[in-house]
Amino acid sequence: MVAVAGIAVWSKLTEKGGGENEYFLAGRRMNWIVISVALFAALCSSISFGAVPSEIYQHGMALFLVSVLIPFTAPLGVKLFLRFFFHHPTLTAYEYLENRFDLGTRLIGSGLFFTVRVFYAAVIYYSTAVLLGTLTGWPGMGIILGIGIFTTIYTTFGGMKAVIYTDALQAIVLVLGLCAIAWRIMATTDTMPWDLYAYASAQGRGFEVLVSPTFWQFDLHTRFNGWLLLIVLITAPMITLSSDQLVIQRLLTSKNYREARRATYTNYWLNIPLGLPSFMIGWGLLYFYNRFPQKVPVGLSPDRLMAFFIGTELPAPLPGLLVAALLAATMGTTSSIMNSLATVVFHDFFLRLGWIKPGSKKEPQLCRILSFSAGILAMAFSCVLFRAGETVTTTIMETAGLWCSLTSIIFAAFLLGVCVPWVSARAMKWGLAIGGILTLGLPLLCYYPVPVAERISFAWLWIPGFLVATTLPLFLSRFWHHQKSVDQLTLWTLKEETTESAKKIA
Repeated sequence: MVAVAGIAVWSKLTEKGGGENEYFLAGRRMNWIVISVALFAALCSSISFGAVPSEIYQHGMALFLVSVLIPFTAPLGVKLFLRFFFHHPTLTAYEYLENRFDLGTRLIGSGLFFTVRVFYAAVIYYSTAVLLGTLTGWPGMGIILGIGIFTTIYTTFGGMKAVIYTDALQAIVLVLGLCAIAWRIMATTDTMPWDLYAYASAQGRGFEVLVSPTFWQFDLHTRFNGWLLLIVLITAPMITLSSDQLVIQRLLTSKNYREARRATYTNYWLNIPLGLPSFMIGWGLLYFYNRFPQKVPVGLSPDRLMAFFIGTELPAPLPGLLVAALLAATMGTTSSIMNSLATVVFHDFFLRLGWIKPGSKKEPQLCRILSFSAGILAMAFSCVLFRAGETVTTTIMETAGLWCSLTSIIFAAFLLGVCVPWVSARAMKWGLAIGGILTLGLPLLCYYPVPVAERISFAWLWIPGFLVATTLPLFLSRFWHHQKSVDQLTLWTLKEETTESAKKIA
């Protein structure tokens, strides 16, 4: 925490200019290696720290297949979307939506992103409260407020430069902490990684699921199957590299498109070895607590199992290291979210709608006020979620997945914008509105009120809204024709030589 605070102060003292480009994009001069590591920390939150081992413990290795295979589908997202953000100078991903459609589409996209990431930050604080509360016995509300206030202050003070460098530091601490848990499990049980995997495989938690006929059956009630795997592998990198400002903003801090592309591919390949300890912990917990079932308290949820193991089985000073790793995971992601939320509100609303003049002396102060406000809002929602979590039967992984499904609606606008030149702005706004309502409403109608054993898998619930958001504009555009030029804004009108020139200029 001292190191994080020091980086924030250093970032503030070494600012050049202090405007939005410096505060939100670190002057567009970050090294691609630092960006790739920072992306890992930004996307691997306390949800990954606790929920991934829990997922492996309960449901096996299907989730890990996505991490292994997604680097092979990532070029699709890079080719389709990433280059457009460097072809036209931009600060947020949603500027493209205005260039391609209109201002209203841009504001809807920005608003949907704001909604998704505020609630996602709340889920992260909530998951940290669950894990750290189990480990230490501290009150959940106190954990949320303590971590939230510290993270909000250093993010507000240091800006994007502080966020990226602290993300890189926190990634190191996070991986060390996860490796320490995996090592302790193996030392306690006198096993090696392949022994743990062999045991998990014997319990139906290994890769043998791929050759299971049931894995390839189309069943909406199956938590994760082969059809979902294919859908996620194709859509996940495209969603991330088009509509997620948290990721796009980090890539925009690079010097040019070539370096951003390099950082993207490096991050996807890094996720495999750096994420492996989380999966080993899942195998280890399965082995350990099946061997010593008397050590598990009655009624302990799988989401709390790893924290319980840390608190009861690890000798000092390892629990302290793991508290640091958990804090690193939480702060790395939430600081990134706060900065990206402030960017969207400032650039897409305050600046674009004329509420503040470009280059105003109030600009640096307003940027920090918005970052601070985003942090406070996330903490408030997290406190509400913590109370609700005591009565709703669901896992942290499911909660995060349901709230993040709105991102797919924004992705629909980018997909149609890039691939279908004749889709009109009016039709796209109707698609976003109806698809968003459907995506938010489905969990309330057919997930939370339904008994756990009868629920449709949470991983399917984003698809109906996405299909509406993509097909409805195609139909409506036949009646509401597109009137705006799409030159350089679609795959069919983007000239490759122009892109290369833009990269050289950048």
